[in-house]
Amino acid sequence: MAVSTLRVATSLLRRRLIKTKDQNFASKRAFSSASSSSSVLHHEWVVGGKIVKAGEEPADQSRQDTVLFLHGLLGAGKNLRAPAKKLTERHPHLSALLLDLRGHGSTSANGTLGGEIAAGPHSFDACVGDIVRTLHSLGLVDGGAEGGEGSRRSPVGVVGHSFGGRIALEYLHALLHSRPSRPSSLSVPFVRPPRSTWLLDTVPGRAHGSVAGVVEAVSSVSMPVKSKKVLVEELTQRKGVDPAIAMWMTTNLAPARGES
Repeated sequence: MAVSTLRVATSLLRRRLIKTKDQNFASKRAFSSASSSSSVLHHEWVVGGKIVKAGEEPADQSRQDTVLFLHGLLGAGKNLRAPAKKLTERHPHLSALLLDLRGHGSTSANGTLGGEIAAGPHSFDACVGDIVRTLHSLGLVDGGAEGGEGSRRSPVGVVGHSFGGRIALEYLHALLHSRPSRPSSLSVPFVRPPRSTWLLDTVPGRAHGSVAGVVEAVSSVSMPVKSKKVLVEELTQRKGVDPAIAMWMTTNLAPARGES
């Protein structure tokens, strides 16, 4: 079973519960624009209320503004297809970019996909860096040689659900503290802070105490896991996790490559 997602999720959850010394990273870090296929998050586009075929980019993208969608813990970009479809159908000038965060969905954390993304530590800082590098790779940046100082293609908005909402806040904070301060620096491509940030089912601040129980349960699961059914039984019968939560936590798990 592809359990690397659980390991990454546990690491990220612990960082929600523990106040680290590095919490002010965003005001100190300058994100690199260097990217490669191994450091790009898996993603899919939604345009005009429809999902763009895998491997294809939206047609006439230069005429549309992009909105990022960031899923919740143990989820995947596809979980937010419904709101992305509604948004782009009602507002044709917008396109939605759904990302699979590190250790989630088709962005593997075990090295089969994701490459550099597999490297720890798995933190909010790392998640934001992944997003910025992915945007550079897709050309969703401002300034630079291609469009000059007047080129504006950075995402105009970001929508974050639950854990994705926490990442959205870190993303906004990081960009506000790393954007160019001088006109001359606009010749270098950079990601501009979004004009709007929407949080769904997200409460700023410390994670609720009940999250600790889930972290402990996931951390104590023996690896590897034979199947999704076995994992649900382990979480509910031996770890005391609510059945509904256990089912939700395993929604996006899939067999590891080479396993049935």
